[in-house]
Amino acid sequence: MVSATFMRTGSRDKMWSSILRFTFKMQTAIKNGMWHGFNWEETLPEAVTTRQAAWRFINQYSSQATEK
Repeated sequence: MVSATFMRTGSRDKMWSSILRFTFKMQTAIKNGMWHGFNWEETLPEAVTTRQAAWRFINQYSSQATEK
């Protein structure tokens, strides 16, 4: 079984092909036209939605872990 993992990349990221190969086993969030580290841009709409998705993912799996 694969541990809960959140992957994200931009289509211009050099790691994109590696992440795409990883999609068969992992959930992936790809933002078109974005660069590696784009999610740290404070007001960029794509960054905001990516961070929100990451927090939802973390909250979902961290609450499951505390229930066990």
